[in-house]
Amino acid sequence: AAAPVFVNDTTLVFVSGQCLRLAPCHAPSRGRFVPGAAPHGIALVAACPAAGLVAHVGRTLAPAIQVCAYPDCKLVAALQDGPSVGGYSALAFSRDGARLVAATDAASLQLVVWDVQEGAVVVRAALDAACAALSVFPGAPIADGDGRICAQAPGRLAVWSARRRHTELSLLAAEAGMPAEAGAGAAWTAHAWGPAGLLFAGTDTGRVVVHRPGAAPSVGVLLLGAVGGLAADATHLVVGGRDGRISWHTLPAAGGTPSPALFALDAGAPVASLAYAPGFDQLVAGLASGGFQRVEYVAGWAAGPLPQEPVPDEQAAAMLVVSGGPGLGPGPVLAAALLPPTAPMLTAACQLVTCGADGVVRCLDSAGLGETARAELPAGAAATALTTSAPAQLVAVGTADGVLRLFTLGGGRLVPAFRARLSRGAVVALAVDAAGETLAAACADGQ
Repeated sequence: AAAPVFVNDTTLVFVSGQCLRLAPCHAPSRGRFVPGAAPHGIALVAACPAAGLVAHVGRTLAPAIQVCAYPDCKLVAALQDGPSVGGYSALAFSRDGARLVAATDAASLQLVVWDVQEGAVVVRAALDAACAALSVFPGAPIADGDGRICAQAPGRLAVWSARRRHTELSLLAAEAGMPAEAGAGAAWTAHAWGPAGLLFAGTDTGRVVVHRPGAAPSVGVLLLGAVGGLAADATHLVVGGRDGRISWHTLPAAGGTPSPALFALDAGAPVASLAYAPGFDQLVAGLASGGFQRVEYVAGWAAGPLPQEPVPDEQAAAMLVVSGGPGLGPGPVLAAALLPPTAPMLTAACQLVTCGADGVVRCLDSAGLGETARAELPAGAAATALTTSAPAQLVAVGTADGVLRLFTLGGGRLVPAFRARLSRGAVVALAVDAAGETLAAACADGQ
């Protein structure tokens, strides 16, 4: 899923179904929808708060990167590369918004730097591996000799430096090697720039590697599982884990590693990304479930530096406000239905049940669209029909392979209750009678 990011200190941008949503941080279920330009949804999103720009690219062959201005969402540029570009795997703005960096995911893997205003490619370079994430060093423009771009692939972390000779700009790569202390076969999973040119990189073995200009890297063991996201401010490193834990650590001294966790919280789902707001008073954690959690500092923590010593859980809980974001998930929503509460639960919230192209059946609170329960369909089982039964608190899903699956909702879980193959063709329609006791199904073969 495209990671949620801040457009400014009060607005988030994230993918909601096939649209881009720009919403107030304190009310993410509201806001403005921007339709995607591709029928299969939006693949990537990037934002530049300093210039008020948002870039997004669709899931299609040879897509154009759409760059829009906030808040009117007026199209600033449509960046179209040659027909050999199958798509893009990562996007990142320079700090001033003058440049947009993209990594292609076609057979010819490339790092491409665009001039946003001119709509032209400034420089490009060949990549050795498909890039999973990009970032631009915030301390210098790409056109300058100090401009740096970090390209992250599971097996390779490279820092590209911009070099200008006369009028020609070129990119030179320096690999940030994987230290032996990270563990045999370790892979890169996240990275973030810190102050004074520090580059933090996380691995699937729970290590965070600190790369310093002109010095050997140092390795800290911060998590028991894989690192999912990293974010840094002037004093602290925030680490999001695939175990759903978000923890805060003091930045390392010269030659050292980040401290053990000072305090932490549970995001409720595996963390896939972390991003700070421009004012560093809040951050957003993108979740593997497709939703997100926004974490805001309050009281003394919002106005001053964060603690440098361990903090009791109850004190940290009083200083952090955590709110969830919509869980529609990435890509198209293939089917949806409302699930009202049962008669004894009439004061409960109505649920919106969706099934997306990612094969996940989601129950969402219809008021805020926060995810309350989920179930995953087998690989290749694309949903073609969905209905619900309020009396039984039951969800029925028909798929393209002719299979009917029933789930019961209870205790915050969607529990598989029944499975049967109805046809060799797709299940095209499902309906439940008014009593919620009889289910009818129609299939593509006429049955």
